[in-house]
Amino acid sequence: MNVTIAPFVPKAHTPFQWGPMVTLERITEIRRLIKSITTNRKIKIKFNTPERSILEGVFARGDRRLGDVILKAWSKGCKLDAWDEYFDYQKWNDSFKEAGIETNFYLHRKRKEDEIFPWDHISSGVMKQFFKRESKKSSRQQYTPDCFKEGCPDCGACVRSSHYVGN
Repeated sequence: MNVTIAPFVPKAHTPFQWGPMVTLERITEIRRLIKSITTNRKIKIKFNTPERSILEGVFARGDRRLGDVILKAWSKGCKLDAWDEYFDYQKWNDSFKEAGIETNFYLHRKRKEDEIFPWDHISSGVMKQFFKRESKKSSRQQYTPDCFKEGCPDCGACVRSSHYVGN
């Protein structure tokens, strides 16, 4: 059996956009724990690069200030970073420092419920209020049923929603 494991990255336009991402240290700790308890040689575990996941988290939740970081990293040779032989996390860290950007601001803080996000001007069709409700339900481990089977949760994305604005 082959299993690939990636850290959870809270992303924009989801109920998890208010939550923090785990730290690089915690990702590394979890990775070590999983490796230590997986003793069956028939199970092959592959992990996404933790540092690459951290960058994914920053860029998934970032704003226009990250453009300067991307340009600096590119000028240092950060290209084709999906391949391990090209990925250089230190160059990215240096680029963040040179741009005066603190990654913790994007990654490891719980955001206020009324915070205005850099992506709020982009409509995914789903209302932010729906994501807020889903975030609270998630923290209570409550499930939202499939709207095609059990009724419309009024997210705003389709014609059945009372908040639908359409094209």
